[in-house]
Amino acid sequence: MVERLKMDSSILVETKRGERFEGKLQSVTSDLMSVRVRVSGSYTQVVEVRREDVSEVRRKLNPIIGGVIGAGIGIGISAALGAATNSREDGPLLGIAVAPLGILIGGGVGAKAFKKGKRIYVAP
Repeated sequence: MVERLKMDSSILVETKRGERFEGKLQSVTSDLMSVRVRVSGSYTQVVEVRREDVSEVRRKLNPIIGGVIGAGIGIGISAALGAATNSREDGPLLGIAVAPLGILIGGGVGAKAFKKGKRIYVAP
């Protein structure tokens, strides 16, 4: 599965010893993967990890996109709440009042879910 990723994809590699390497995929073979990681500032280093040492590989996703998706869901829930209580005098105001809370909670949950990334490989 890792072999299908595009070169320069943002990934997170976790080893069986608990080491974590987050960076850009440089190369993949059946036995080895190379990841360019940021060391400090603008300095980077290529780390090679053998397949038998890999515990898990995740493709990193943009947490901003997750936050926007979550905020959109929060807005939808707030609008639905306002519509459901529309027959009451304060119904629309309730939806408007709850909207910022829905945006914050939805945005936070979405961003956290996307930050963790999508699992690509798990060692047997």
